[in-house]
Amino acid sequence: MPRIALEENFHGNLGKLNKYYELITNLYIIDASKTEHRVLAVFFETKLVSSVLYSELPQWFIKYLPQLADKIKP
Repeated sequence: MPRIALEENFHGNLGKLNKYYELITNLYIIDASKTEHRVLAVFFETKLVSSVLYSELPQWFIKYLPQLADKIKP
């Protein structure tokens, strides 16, 4: 599969997650872009349970998951 198709699929799925996250009971968002994976946010029934600071969120999180990012804003 070409790289562009992989990237479009990834970002498209993030968009769907942003839109339909309320359907998920337990949601863990993990940044696996580095060797050490990092839990960015945990939600239970749409309520934020824990997260990194908003200022520590990667740009892809803020851009593609704005509804969830808003829940983390101070």
